[in-house]
Amino acid sequence: MSGLRLDGVSITFRGNRAKQWLVRWREDRQGAEFGKGEVQRSRSFATNDEALEFSLRLNKDLRKKGFLVPAHDPSLPPPPAPSKEVAIDEVLDAWQKWASGSRKLRSATIDARHYGVGRWLRALRLARGLPDSAPVPLAALGLDAFVEANSQLHLTNAESTTYQAAAAVHAMWEWAWDIKKWPSCPEPPRDSTLVLPRTVSWAAPSMPAHTTEVDAVLRRLVQKHRGSRHHRDPYAHRMAIIARYTGLRLLQVAMLHREDLDLDNGWFIVRHGKTKQEHALQRGIPIHPGLMNDLGQWLHAAEAGPLFPGRKDPTKPLPSYRNPTRWVSEAWQECIAASEVRPGVFRPPNREKNQPNHVYRAFLQAALTRARVERHLIDWLVGHAGGVREQHYVGPPENDLEEAIRTLPAVNWMGAPPDEALPSSGLRLVK
Repeated sequence: MSGLRLDGVSITFRGNRAKQWLVRWREDRQGAEFGKGEVQRSRSFATNDEALEFSLRLNKDLRKKGFLVPAHDPSLPPPPAPSKEVAIDEVLDAWQKWASGSRKLRSATIDARHYGVGRWLRALRLARGLPDSAPVPLAALGLDAFVEANSQLHLTNAESTTYQAAAAVHAMWEWAWDIKKWPSCPEPPRDSTLVLPRTVSWAAPSMPAHTTEVDAVLRRLVQKHRGSRHHRDPYAHRMAIIARYTGLRLLQVAMLHREDLDLDNGWFIVRHGKTKQEHALQRGIPIHPGLMNDLGQWLHAAEAGPLFPGRKDPTKPLPSYRNPTRWVSEAWQECIAASEVRPGVFRPPNREKNQPNHVYRAFLQAALTRARVERHLIDWLVGHAGGVREQHYVGPPENDLEEAIRTLPAVNWMGAPPDEALPSSGLRLVK
């Protein structure tokens, strides 16, 4: 046995099987649990360093108070262990699992919320000067965070994008507070207007496209594809042609599968809807003869699966529409520069952002309205909410839908006739 003594504190090595370092000391009765006078106490340690470190703290307590000061008052409950800081990304993952499981939300809705929260977090990091990968704690949610993130978002995004991102974060925040799983979650405000920007006021485009304008863009789009490295995979002009004849949204065009098309009978099913009501409708739409003339050969040769498959996973639809949208947007810009398209068609004065693909949807509705097609037929063709009969019992007669869609002229691939001029407009447009 060997050891040392430090101001009344002895450190002794016990060479038994335990091989422990024993620290012994005497302290007055204030430090004892019972008895009177001085009390001898001891404590064992596995290493000499641990014993020496404890002895130094012990010696300090003995000189000041005459006894060892415990790490915490025995009469009080032990201090709570520090809780792990929860990041918003972790809460976002839990929220998505709940939404897809309990709420049975569609994947498109879940993805939109995921992108909205991600966009909001990036804006908050940028506003606070944080790295892109820096975790944002759940406790950071609050009025100040929303003011900073919303202001940053609105610098580069439209009002609708800012509102959707903030609304997704607020919905996640309320859910995280309600389930009481994370103690660090602050209470969300009962008045959502304190954290959400002003709602967006929507109106129809003030200048719908004319037939000559949408066809000029399609002609230029096809020419761009023929002279580019993307000619083997011409998603942009095929998606634009389908949108021009059907009025489908870009996402609905991208989600089309070969199985959705009945080419022999000239019909197809719109399986993907923007709303639950439209999704449940699974409405049938007649195929315009012009669409069969322009894309019939490609459609007949298409294999089962998505018409626009992703490059990494051909069994799933194209996950991103950035490139097709860019190519369509460039075609619109070139047509504007060539005075073939009015600027207000591509950039509606009453909208905050360009409408490169949605223009075709507005064009189809305006063209059918000019052809005096009944409103309930137009609503069915574009997927707008109809009356009780259409929603719950039976849709419009097939013959009426076929006649309505045939009022739409086919694409003029040869150019506008000399006597057909663009409609005049009293609006002053800035190019």
